[in-house]
Amino acid sequence: MSESVWCAAARALCAGLGRETGVHFPLSAVRVPARGADMGAYLPRDTARRLAPDALRTRLDAFPPVCGAVPFSECRMQGDFLLLTISLPLLDAAKDATLATLPPAREDCQSLALNRMRLLARKGPAPCPDAAGVRRALWLALGLGATEETGELRFASTAHRLREAEAALLCMFEGTPPRERPGLAAHCGGVADAAGRLLYRAYTERM
Repeated sequence: MSESVWCAAARALCAGLGRETGVHFPLSAVRVPARGADMGAYLPRDTARRLAPDALRTRLDAFPPVCGAVPFSECRMQGDFLLLTISLPLLDAAKDATLATLPPAREDCQSLALNRMRLLARKGPAPCPDAAGVRRALWLALGLGATEETGELRFASTAHRLREAEAALLCMFEGTPPRERPGLAAHCGGVADAAGRLLYRAYTERM
């Protein structure tokens, strides 16, 4: 991917909202990730009052595609912020793109999260499971491919994004009942492989 999936999704969000509302949305209005959501956008108060999340939800598939997939699956309003959930097809497409472009991790770089991802990757390739913790962890790991400054769009430092991604990867099964975790883990080989490659690149670029 020539552009990080975080940047591409932010552009798709601004373009889609612009078409829906007739209002220009700058990238500076977007937050990735947002508190309690994968992505969020600040809306002018009059626009926020006019926007009906239930109606917008039915039109999310009309937003510009990212990695060939519909980018968002859910949305809701929280004050003047529109909060969105990244779609499973986009996560899966971004995972596959990562596996096709980044080399496997060759060592754990003294990272517990990277070590666990390398072990879990032995489960073999599989689509991203539809489990909230796994989806969130993969999304945060994909953010390691974003630069800290991309025009109007600003992200947290690489070190901060690395800490957030590692924490999410280490606890991605916590919301799953204990008896169901082995079955879920068996389908996380692809996610773990992609996340491990992203972590490994982040660590080696810091050396």
